[in-house]
Amino acid sequence: MNLSSLDYYVNPYFQAFGGDPLGIPLAYGAGVGLTVGFGTPYSGPMETDFVSGGLHLALFNVSVTSHVKEFVLKYSSGSNQEIESPNSWLGNWNNLFTPHLGIDFAMELPVIRVSYFATIDTLDGINDPPIIVLNEVTGEPMRNNIVRGQHFGFEIRTPNLIFYNSTRAKFYFAKQFGEYHLGYVGREMKIDDFIFDFRMDATFPGKRDFQILTELYLDSPWPGFANKAFGFGPSIRFGSTPNNNFGIISAFINARIKVGDFFDKSIY
Repeated sequence: MNLSSLDYYVNPYFQAFGGDPLGIPLAYGAGVGLTVGFGTPYSGPMETDFVSGGLHLALFNVSVTSHVKEFVLKYSSGSNQEIESPNSWLGNWNNLFTPHLGIDFAMELPVIRVSYFATIDTLDGINDPPIIVLNEVTGEPMRNNIVRGQHFGFEIRTPNLIFYNSTRAKFYFAKQFGEYHLGYVGREMKIDDFIFDFRMDATFPGKRDFQILTELYLDSPWPGFANKAFGFGPSIRFGSTPNNNFGIISAFINARIKVGDFFDKSIY
């Protein structure tokens, strides 16, 4: 493994919700390419409105970020927050809401990524705020993380592990938007003839309540060109619920597409 590789950002896997950003190389060895992400590396379906698109140059990545309101279940209508009943399958609490416009500067190596995020425009007072879901026992609002201002972040990882035949697996400890995460991601793992992806992320309490995200993607069964190109499966978040218990926040289907074998495994 080359721990000083400039091409670690390269990633052929694009998820519908969350996961590491798609990384498309334009020049190998120089670390020049493009990145695109829907959600954060640690989020699941309908958990955050965050989107990003960036340019990677050598060790550095500069991304412009925004939000897509349809990526969470519901916003309030108008400038005042509305109180809503909790949704059964798509949690409308313990979510992450990001500014209308932001910028993210990062430096990335295979073993570590450090970043700085700054808010450019929030549209507060114009944009519809998140809804409020009340704790049915305490009467207090359930937590959300509404990102504003500046944030420093990092991800420390064990990159490109060979784990159950996967050559792109990692364990990580990270901080983003004031939240700490501990987790694992494995792509194209194999047990006998069973090929699958697995992702697990634990969000520590602080900005939001503690939660665990688990995802299992079953790879496409079609042989030839389509084999391993597409995977889909359940994505489930567990955490504090409005009835003051630990249970399911959301249960949905997530999917990932392998856009292409962009990376040369030998560079790692």
